[in-house]
Amino acid sequence: TNTIFGNVDQFQVTKNAFYDFMGKYLLKGLLRAPPSLTMSVIARMTSRLAQDDVIKLLQVLPRKAYDREKVLQIVEGEGMTRAALHLYKSGVVELFEGTCTSDAGAHHFRKVIECYLKDEDIKFRLGAFDYMKKECIGGSTFRTDGDERTVHDVLRNALCEKLSALVNLDPVLS
Repeated sequence: TNTIFGNVDQFQVTKNAFYDFMGKYLLKGLLRAPPSLTMSVIARMTSRLAQDDVIKLLQVLPRKAYDREKVLQIVEGEGMTRAALHLYKSGVVELFEGTCTSDAGAHHFRKVIECYLKDEDIKFRLGAFDYMKKECIGGSTFRTDGDERTVHDVLRNALCEKLSALVNLDPVLS
């Protein structure tokens, strides 16, 4: 049975302490955990509004250590746009690696731009332009999934859908 101390459930307090403990050691790269436990640790960090820790954890963990779509639901639900940005950028990387479809890669790219645009810091928002230049400018990167479009074509087409929002942010850089 659960012991109640005031209005706090002791079982939940113990679980939170465990997730905090796991998060500390996952951040240090000293342990690995099954994806379900990793998701609980991320959810706990998110509930504490520890966006920087969530981002650091996502950088330390291999991509297969968690379900990106579930983590996106968690961090976007808390308005953690920079954590979501990291996750969407990894989706764009998968487009270059040929491990996702063109449509999925284009979706991730559009979401990266949205994450930049939602940020409260104007200097950070302007970082969208550097990111887009880095990803969109360059020679053709051919797809291995049978899509005739190059990766850069896919990204440039996705960029066109966000052009008006980018012009509103900075007409000169657009």
